[in-house]
Amino acid sequence: MQAFANPSYHVQALFAQHQGVSYARTSVASRSPRDNGVAAAATCQDAACTSLSIKLVNYASFPQTVALTISNTTGLSNVAILTTLAGTGPYDTNSFDEPLKVAPKTAELLGMTSDIELELPAFSVVIIATSADDTSAAAAA
Repeated sequence: MQAFANPSYHVQALFAQHQGVSYARTSVASRSPRDNGVAAAATCQDAACTSLSIKLVNYASFPQTVALTISNTTGLSNVAILTTLAGTGPYDTNSFDEPLKVAPKTAELLGMTSDIELELPAFSVVIIATSADDTSAAAAA
């Protein structure tokens, strides 16, 4: 028997994993000429806010470059874990033939600062997990 998770499951799992204990002040602005919608929120993963998860959603049909500013944080690691869930269209889903067509992909993000520009794929959810120092960024993911 073969099973697979649908994209909605992946979104819920990512948001649950990066739920946090409080919100960190963030602002996000699209640098794309056609801003069709980007949502963002950042949460502290502990009371001291030594690790942070930033959730970005691009619900536009085109990639968007966004400027992200995170306030009230000090000493962020310059290394973060970037998790991206994206499809090629709004109706993309997984199937028995393509069980991982829309599944989270993880990469290292170098050069993380409290002011950063990122390219968000169309129809995507992006999670950035970072911490107060370089050695624990991987533990934040």
